Amino acid sequence: MNNIYLCFLLAIFICSCNTDVSKEDSKMSKHALDSAYNVKIVRDSLFKVYSDSVQKVVSAKNTLAIKKLQPKMRFKKDEFTESAWVYHKSSPGYVNQNALYCYFKMSADSPGPLRFVIQHYDDEWLFIKYVQFVLDDENFKLIPSHVDRDNGSGNIWEWFDKPITDESLTIVKKLSTAKSAKMKLIGTQYYKIKSITQSQIKAIKDVLDYYKLKGGTI
Repeated sequence: MNNIYLCFLLAIFICSCNTDVSKEDSKMSKHALDSAYNVKIVRDSLFKVYSDSVQKVVSAKNTLAIKKLQPKMRFKKDEFTESAWVYHKSSPGYVNQNALYCYFKMSADSPGPLRFVIQHYDDEWLFIKYVQFVLDDENFKLIPSHVDRDNGSGNIWEWFDKPITDESLTIVKKLSTAKSAKMKLIGTQYYKIKSITQSQIKAIKDVLDYYKLKGGTI
């Protein structure tokens, strides 16, 4: 009988200990969860402060860069759509001049696709089919889908104005950083080789930089 009574007391003691341990574990688990939650709040707050600070620095740098480049741009406003075409000031306003440049359209502070233009002005027709480039000893080829032509006063002009595709973007990006560059306009019977000047290269780079700063992706 005494043995049974002792076993009964031992069982009660064990259950009591397990209950206390369980309660203590529960308290520790809750404390750990609370601590982890507080750490997460602090971490997220610090990350937000850091992100906001970085964003302010980036925005400030972009604003300064835009202010530096904007005077180099020429804006042709479209009063009917409240948009504007953005050109480098060195690009010609008419097609009867030799030229090579990029431009784009801004609508409600959102840039449209980049465009690439090549203009040939001479006294003899080429009837341009495609253009070959040598950019820092690398060769590229560009085939326009359409070439416009006109003439007057004994001179001719041929030009194409196309949205930049993946193919032409590779050429334009390479062109914007080239140390030396020239192009060969290939016609139906004749061709014309032209040097691409550093001022033309710099103008293309300025337009690409301005395009990216205004939110464009290339």
